[in-house]
Amino acid sequence: MASCKECLYGDVCFTVLDNMQCQHFKDRSRFVEVSCKVGDRVYYIANVNGKDKINSAVVQKVTIHFENKVGYDCGIGEIGFSNHSIGKRVFLTKEQAEQALAKQNRPDNTPQ
Repeated sequence: MASCKECLYGDVCFTVLDNMQCQHFKDRSRFVEVSCKVGDRVYYIANVNGKDKINSAVVQKVTIHFENKVGYDCGIGEIGFSNHSIGKRVFLTKEQAEQALAKQNRPDNTPQ
């Protein structure tokens, strides 16, 4: 029998049941948290004509892969990414992408 600790709502639910399954029980291990959703705009650094610039794309599709790995597709050939790429080559805000580009363009890559 599953316990409240294993329930998605376990931290906020006040139902206490002994030896019974709560009607609102949702197994926490079956849920995956995604970093962005369909329709969100993401930003990435692209090399265009020998110069790095920030481009953006809209997430078209979110998929769950083996072992709950999340994949995102923006409908543009080169822009498919996973949760592991966020903050490295794909950014959730333009400001984050600008900071990464500035760091990338510093000759010695040291913080300012």
